[in-house]
Amino acid sequence: MKFILFATIALLYAAAVSPAPSTRSSHRAASNPASKVKSIPLRKASSSSNFVRKLSRTDFVRSQLARVARKYNLKPRMHAAEQSLPLVDESDEDWYGTVSIGTPAQNFKVLFDTGSADLWVPSTSCTSAACQNHVQYDSTKSSTYVSDGTPFSIQYGTGSMNGTVDQDVVQLGDYQVTTKFGEASTEADFFQQTTFDGILGMAYSAISSEQVPTPFETMVSQGVVDSPVFSFYLNTAADGTAGGELTLGGVNPNHYTGDITYVPVTQQQYWNVGLDGALVGGQQVSIATNLAAIDTGTTLIVMPTADAKAVNDLVGGTLIPNGDGSYSISCQTDSLPTFSIQFGGQKFDIAPKYYVLSNGDGTCVSGFAGMDMFGMDMWIVGDVFLRPYLSIYDLGQNRVGFATAK
Repeated sequence: MKFILFATIALLYAAAVSPAPSTRSSHRAASNPASKVKSIPLRKASSSSNFVRKLSRTDFVRSQLARVARKYNLKPRMHAAEQSLPLVDESDEDWYGTVSIGTPAQNFKVLFDTGSADLWVPSTSCTSAACQNHVQYDSTKSSTYVSDGTPFSIQYGTGSMNGTVDQDVVQLGDYQVTTKFGEASTEADFFQQTTFDGILGMAYSAISSEQVPTPFETMVSQGVVDSPVFSFYLNTAADGTAGGELTLGGVNPNHYTGDITYVPVTQQQYWNVGLDGALVGGQQVSIATNLAAIDTGTTLIVMPTADAKAVNDLVGGTLIPNGDGSYSISCQTDSLPTFSIQFGGQKFDIAPKYYVLSNGDGTCVSGFAGMDMFGMDMWIVGDVFLRPYLSIYDLGQNRVGFATAK
């Protein structure tokens, strides 16, 4: 059973239509009276015409734009410096997308993780069992590979990996940057279970084990994106359409409704924000911390053990013996209360269908788990919260935004 999982994100961008070079005609109409050139008079419709009176000015403009789109087969696209990458939803536990490394491109499925700050993929030098059933990066096949060789090691909640830092071209959608990344030479057995090949960290590089800027930070510094903002939309298979999106350089307005609540980052390492409180069925829960890390790479909401017990007591969770702080819970979501979390003075409700996770065998596990995290007195707020809410990460203003997902 997986309790803390790394998770990720209908490509909306489309190619621009480039007009052909303009040409200026030097032909003149013949002055010969016998010329076959004919003039046809055109009349401008007055504002009192039937067609114009039926439409407001705004609607009339919209109708014209729609007609142009149909005529030239134009498709909606985002701002030139805004890119949305499709994410695959696997059982509401992992959301991953594709990046390319090297020249020619070698494609990898990676989990986009705001809870870490390193990009790594398996190397052809890796002999761990976890590497054998995943795509492995082959530096000998890339003309843009640059050797570095600095060793690094990363410890995740579900296992560790080791390797060396090297450099190559990394491409996300249409964006391409030259950056350093990790080639994994050993991987924990846990990674045998994952569909994705590697991880692309999107926290602050201050916590990078490789001690290099993240790919997104490199995009910002190189001017690849106009805005130092990215956002996640994690759609859920339970809603009938599996998948999601990671938008680089902005926010896709098609994926949220209502206002955005922004909360300042309290420490530029993880995406740490102030935690105002939590409620179950409208009842305030006594919790021991006021700090949360927003983490797309974790399935659950992980709390200090005392907080997890307080929440699960109210939602009907039962501690699983030797379950690493996890709780079983009723699969009958209709009988369970709404859980709410408070950020920036706002209350964000999470329906039971989001915090009750099915094991597929008629039993369910609670989305609230307990872990005393080596002195880190905070909540790790993962996909239980990020599925119903769009999350926005603003490096420029050091803040995180939340809005109700469509």
